Amino acid sequence: MDRFYTTLTADDWGLSPEVNFGILELAERGLIARVSMMSSEPYVNVGLEQLKRIPGMEFGLHLNLTHKSRFKSPQAFMKAWLFGRQIELRHWLRSELSLQLESLQKLGIEPSHFDGHQHIHIVPGVMAAIGDILKKNSIRSVRIPFDLSLWNTFRAPILPLAFVMKFSKSLKDFEVLRFRYPKSSDLRSIESFSKYLQNSKGCEVLVHPARSMDFKACGVADEMTGSRVEEYLLLKRYADQQSGDHRPVLQEYRSVSA
Repeated sequence: MDRFYTTLTADDWGLSPEVNFGILELAERGLIARVSMMSSEPYVNVGLEQLKRIPGMEFGLHLNLTHKSRFKSPQAFMKAWLFGRQIELRHWLRSELSLQLESLQKLGIEPSHFDGHQHIHIVPGVMAAIGDILKKNSIRSVRIPFDLSLWNTFRAPILPLAFVMKFSKSLKDFEVLRFRYPKSSDLRSIESFSKYLQNSKGCEVLVHPARSMDFKACGVADEMTGSRVEEYLLLKRYADQQSGDHRPVLQEYRSVSA
């Protein structure tokens, strides 16, 4: 038997109650093995105690610098970071990271992995500025969102930054999972998703489920609004199809050097 398995990671815990409930239900069904958490969001506590009771669940910090924060978009942050007052911004970044880590720890969570909301952590120089804080907090894994299948999608702009990040010396002390980001065609049916998982062994597969849409009530502006519920429904059907004694997504994974 191949000892390397696909690992599903759900991002954006805390963004809204229905995001949390969607993630929680799929995690309880054994489909999601890792959850990346937005500790600065007001809904981070919703469903959290149930999630913490799931055996083997892994938690990570989903660093938020652009949602109801100082910057309104990754582009705004990147422009300021590369061309603005970097010394002041570096201090703010390190302070913000420390506050978000402390918020998780106050919730009884010691994160094992790290990534960024809207992939903000792949902006050049960010990891070099915060790597020591991550190591001090025993974070051992960092995401590099490099998946060539994204080239012809609206997510293509992250690829050059992720490619550069692959060779960053600031990642030498961290584990990096091979990464896959399913497209809408991969989530069209149980059959297409099953095939996608079979072709993603040893990878982290990123998902963004929500049980229903409560973003308007929560004041969340999000480019993935419609697809989140569709994704949840497909993942739920996939989990329902699995036999009760088989966990389709296991927490053992292959780590590769950056």
